[in-house]
Amino acid sequence: MKSLVRWIVGIFILSIGVLGVSYLQKRFDASDIRKAYEALEKKGEKVEGCSAEVVSRSRGHVLVRCREGDWLIDTVQGVIGEENHGN
Repeated sequence: MKSLVRWIVGIFILSIGVLGVSYLQKRFDASDIRKAYEALEKKGEKVEGCSAEVVSRSRGHVLVRCREGDWLIDTVQGVIGEENHGN
C-alpha cells in the first residue's frame, strides 16, 4: 500500500513540475514577442495587424509577419534581420 501512495505522490509532484515549466515557457514566449514588437516600433515600423511566433526558444528568435514584410528578430541581442522584406 505504501508503494501505491508513493507512486501517486510522485506522479502528482511530477505533474505539478510539468505544469509549472509549461506556464513559465508561455510567459517567456509572450515576453519575447513583446520585445520583438517593441524593437520594430523603435525602428519605426507599424505593428498593428502583425503576427508573431517564436521560432527558436533557446536563441530568442521571433518571426514577425506584417503586410510590409517579414522580420526575424533576435530578442537577446536586439538585432532585426530582414526576411523577404517587401514581398
